[in-house]
This record gives sequence, C-alpha cells and structure tokens, in this order.
Amino acid sequence: MQEVKKAGKGKHILCLMFFVIGLVTTTLFGACKGVSGTSDKPYTDSTQTYSLVYDLESPELSLDLPGKLKEISGLDMGSSGDFVWAVQDEKGVIFKVSLKDGSILQEIPFWKDGDYEGIEKVGNELYVVKSTGTIYQIKAIGTPEQTMEKYNTLLEKQNDVEGLAYDAGQNCLLLACKGSSQIEGDSVVLEKAIYKFSLDSMKLDPVPAYIIKFEDVYNFVETTPTLRQFEKISEYFQPGETKFTFNPSGIAIHPLTGEIYILSATKRLLLIMTPSGEILHIEKMKKKMVPQPEGICFSSDGSLLISSEGKDGTASLHKFLMKQ
Repeated sequence: MQEVKKAGKGKHILCLMFFVIGLVTTTLFGACKGVSGTSDKPYTDSTQTYSLVYDLESPELSLDLPGKLKEISGLDMGSSGDFVWAVQDEKGVIFKVSLKDGSILQEIPFWKDGDYEGIEKVGNELYVVKSTGTIYQIKAIGTPEQTMEKYNTLLEKQNDVEGLAYDAGQNCLLLACKGSSQIEGDSVVLEKAIYKFSLDSMKLDPVPAYIIKFEDVYNFVETTPTLRQFEKISEYFQPGETKFTFNPSGIAIHPLTGEIYILSATKRLLLIMTPSGEILHIEKMKKKMVPQPEGICFSSDGSLLISSEGKDGTASLHKFLMKQ
C-alpha cells in the first residue's frame, strides 16, 4: 500500500510540475501576435510601445514635381542616391527624377500605355507592375541594349495591384493588392492581400504572403491607445463596418530593420509590420503634405521617401531622415 500511495503522490507532483511549466510558457509567449496566418492573436501587445523613427510632419526635403508626374504612382531609389525612379498611371514610361530639384532627368519608354502602379530596382534590372498584376522586367535601362520581358501572373484586374517591393531575403517581389484579396472566388471585403512573386522561378505564389484583416487592425488600434491621433484612427476601424478603409497604395521594406511599410492613400495611413506580419504601428499623415500618398521607398541609409499624387494640384515628393 505504501508503494501505491508514493506512486500516486509522485503522479500528483508530476502533474503540478507540468501545470506550472504550462502557465509560465503561456505568460511568456502569450503576447506574441501577428497578421493572419502567423498566429492565433494577430496584433501587437499594447504593453509594448513602438517608436516611429521618422517625424512625418517634418521632412528634410520637399519637392514639387513636374506636371508629367501629377499621377505619380510608384517610386524607387536610384543607385547613386541623388535620384529616384518613378512611374505614373497610364504611361508606359520610366522617369528618372532628381532629388535636388524634382526635375525629370530622363524619360525612358518601356511599353505601351497602361495602369502602372509600382517600380522596383533589383540589381541591374528594373521591375514595373501593372494594376492587373502583370510584371515587366527591364534590362539595360536607358541604353541601346534595353530589353523588356513581360510576366503574366495569376492576379487580375479585380485584385488591383498598387504596390511593389523587393524582399532580398526571399529574392522575391511583394505585390500589395488594393482590390480583391482572392485569386479565384468571391472577394473578402474586410481583408487585403500581399502576394509573393519569386525571382528564381519568375512565378507568383497563389497563397498570399500576408493577409491584413479588418479585425486584426481593429484589435491593434483598440489595444494601442498610445497611437498619435488615436481617436481619429479608431474612427476608421469600428465593429460592424462593411468596408475596409485601409487600401494599400504602396509598399517598401526598410533596409536596416526589415520592417514592412505599407501606405494607404485612403485616409492617408502608414501601417508598419514585422517580416512575420506582426502589426507594429499605424500612423496618420497630414492631408496638406500628402493628399494622396502613392509611392514609398528607402535609401540605403534608411531615409524614407514618400510621393503623393497631385490630387488637386501639384504632385510632391518628401524625404524623411531617421531620428538620431
């Protein structure tokens, strides 16, 4: 009998140990949250304070752009750091734009007119994306040897691709969709998708790399009252909404932190998330400065550039330095 009692007591002690371990594990890791597909709790713990490293009300440089770029829609930093590559809606032309005065240094046709929304330089090649998801690869840009190759993806007009970024770690392009998050079937109104296009296989992964859901953004905002303009931002994401007012218009990856910056021209929002999809921050930008933010990119030192369409006037380009 003594042996049986000891064994029973041992089992009770063992169970208690597992309970304590489980409780500690839950306490330590229960706050790990991210965008859909990465965790059961897709938003940042409100006890963690994120500090934006840019003052989006105090640009180091602001430039008015020529009339030809009134509908600027895509932006990428040039290799020398003193110019940017840009595209605009409706024109199959790549613009080389000076960061000294905003003037157009070069206009390089690459294809016929169309709804071009993003541009990205990878190595010696430039990639341009159309709203339909078609990707254009331009080699030897601006030289007599310039060539262009077109890649049709699984995305179509209803997906309305608006942003293009390069993920060096995975050697792929990220395509941010303003429209339907689905390749086939009915659109899910309260979510936005970001797809991955491999530069190894030159094919699109049919499974979204990221899904940003209305519920995730709502939960993040409601648990992060430290956001600047919290009350205004929370108005955009309330229970019972039938429209998602976060509509991606540009995307870029920070060269120093790996964080993903996503613009929304609607409501002039900037959403920042980790490479795993965890929402870190949402910032509302001033209408006076960026009435319709469409283009975003970084310089190698982490300086942030944002372009705005000339919604009711002249298009503009702003450069923001990282805080020291």
